[in-house]
Amino acid sequence: MLAQQFLHKRSTRRLILLQHLRLALAHNNSHKRGPLREGGRLDLDSLTEEEWRNQFRFTQSEVEKLVEMLQLPNPIRANNRITEDSHTTLCMLLARLAYPNRLCDLALKFGWPVERVSCMSTATQTIIYDQWEHLLCWDAAQLTPDRLVKYAHAIEQKGAPIGTVWGFIDGMIRGIARPTYHQRTCYNGWKRKHCLKYHGIITPDGLISHLFGPVDGQRNDTFLWQELNLPNILEQNAHAPDGTPLQVYGDPAYSINSFILSPYQGARLTNDQKQWNRSMSRLRIVAEWAFKEIVNTFGFLNFVKNQKHLLQLVGVQFRVPVLLHNAHVCLHKPQVT
Repeated sequence: MLAQQFLHKRSTRRLILLQHLRLALAHNNSHKRGPLREGGRLDLDSLTEEEWRNQFRFTQSEVEKLVEMLQLPNPIRANNRITEDSHTTLCMLLARLAYPNRLCDLALKFGWPVERVSCMSTATQTIIYDQWEHLLCWDAAQLTPDRLVKYAHAIEQKGAPIGTVWGFIDGMIRGIARPTYHQRTCYNGWKRKHCLKYHGIITPDGLISHLFGPVDGQRNDTFLWQELNLPNILEQNAHAPDGTPLQVYGDPAYSINSFILSPYQGARLTNDQKQWNRSMSRLRIVAEWAFKEIVNTFGFLNFVKNQKHLLQLVGVQFRVPVLLHNAHVCLHKPQVT
């Protein structure tokens, strides 16, 4: 009798220990894989319009319109053969770009597995870049002579002392994580950080109509101006219908010719020259606003630790948000315009 009781207690203890061991292993495995939201995936249709704007920077109807206009395939297949519908994958990419969230944070918010968010957002980003990157390289169908004249008239109505300036050119420095190799090529002595540089032309409607980059952070604006071949592009395309040359306006780093203007320089400027500089400087701020809007809309770009040059396609991670920024401008018309 005593022996049976002893064996019974012993087996009960073993069962309790095994149960505790299973719970501990389940907890460790779930912790390694990343905890998911209780109740599974969040129903995106249950979100309000304000929640859509906060989480994805677009409303639900605007996301549906983006899926159609971007011509995303449905379903989208990642390199590891994971598939997801185009609407959800675009939401994954937008949620990733909207703020520097960790992947596990998105899993808690929306119930998307970490590995699925990573693979599908990357696949969607690649599809958008491959199909629409040409829109950032002087789109002749968009920048027609008639459209350039309208831009020039809009700038003149805002106080420009000349009626042939149709856009503003400026450079942008985007910080990156310190690379393991070739650190000196990416180091900018002026900003004292590792970075990549971009050049863009911003038009009065707030769109970034031409973007060049990325280029190593040690390069100056003059080098970028020569490398992007923009002088030849402007000479061939920047004309009014009657053949009059039209110009873009930049900072003092740029030269002056028939297609680009910059401020007067020197210690002895006349009053008219000073007034010219002040008038154009007030208008040129639209270029700073445009780059500011990109970073404010897609805060992930400011998370320097995750901009890993040589490990990630950092240039694609910036150019795709620029395309989405242009779409956001068309839909929302921020203060840039």
